[in-house]
Amino acid sequence: MLEWTLYAGIARELIPLASARCVIVDSTRRGKAMPDALSKTIPIWCAVINWLLFGDGEVYLPEEVVGCSESAQIREKIDGWVKDAKVSDLDLMNEN
Repeated sequence: MLEWTLYAGIARELIPLASARCVIVDSTRRGKAMPDALSKTIPIWCAVINWLLFGDGEVYLPEEVVGCSESAQIREKIDGWVKDAKVSDLDLMNEN
């Protein structure tokens, strides 16, 4: 079973960098067509952040890398991640 969780601690560190620069660290094993960070993690965070900021956020996952079943499982979890982010102390409007 695949399992993903929203870890707001990472976002608290990365979001302030987004206005100037961003560093992506990925530990995906060799041999994959696309790193997990690019195929799933970043699209998930973009969807969650768009929901929080704009009230709408479709998750776009590359079909050639993410299978239909896994994509459906991720899409089902977006609402829960948005709720988790809302109750966290994640500050998306921080200008620092």
